[in-house]
Amino acid sequence: MATGTLQVSGNPTAAGVYIDDVLRGIPPLTITGIPQAVHTVEGDKEGYQRYLAQISILGGNHNSIEYHPLTLPIAIKAPFLHFSGH
Repeated sequence: MATGTLQVSGNPTAAGVYIDDVLRGIPPLTITGIPQAVHTVEGDKEGYQRYLAQISILGGNHNSIEYHPLTLPIAIKAPFLHFSGH
């Protein structure tokens, strides 16, 4: 079966990179031996937007993606206020 290569770069560098739901490592990362087909690529790190893409890997080709997610907003809870009426 023909295979290709995927190079993943970007920030945050500690984000997990998954191909078809299998963790393949953290960027910067070069993944070789990927079967020729359409694959789902996901980047995930707590506190950042999840990256999700479909990529076509062709035999003998070198593909690359850059992962630059935005940080997620921090939820700020207002302090609990208790009023007692008289």
